[in-house]
Formats: sequence, C-alpha cells, structure tokens
Amino acid sequence: MSKLNQSNKFMVKDLTQMLKGRKVEEIRWFSNKECLDAMWNHRPVEIILEGGVSLVPMADDEGNNGGAISTNIRNFETIYVAEVDNGEEV
Repeated sequence: MSKLNQSNKFMVKDLTQMLKGRKVEEIRWFSNKECLDAMWNHRPVEIILEGGVSLVPMADDEGNNGGAISTNIRNFETIYVAEVDNGEEV
C-alpha cells in the first residue's frame, strides 16, 4: 500500500473542513444534456449539499465519464450509473 504524500494529506484535511457537517439538500440524476455536454455516456447521481456544494462521481480524475458510488449501506452497496439516452428524463 502506498503512503499518502503531503499534498494528499492536505487535500483530505481541506475536504474535511469544507464538507464535514453539511446536510444533503438534494440528490438527482445528471440530465442527458449535462452528460452529452461533458461527452459522457453514463449518468451519475449528483449529491447537492447545503451552500450549493455539488458532488458528482466520475469514472476517473480526468472526468472521462460519470461514475458509480460504492457504499456500506446494507442492500444498497452501489449507487449505479444510468445510461444516457434520448428518451425521457429519469
């Protein structure tokens, strides 16, 4: 297992300060248009926290596609991605 470098440790500290204690205000699917604009073929959920903070899982740190979220919630271990389509919004 690799060790975290100093900048990774600072990022976790900063993220903790920015996110800890914030309440979830909304959870929604990314729209087809948002995905097409980002050139994604997977629609992730967006978690919106108080203060307008938005969390959108991506397939990688380059933003190449929407991503799923792994959880430790029993019977809900994965928040999956939906496929982009030209039909109705989810």
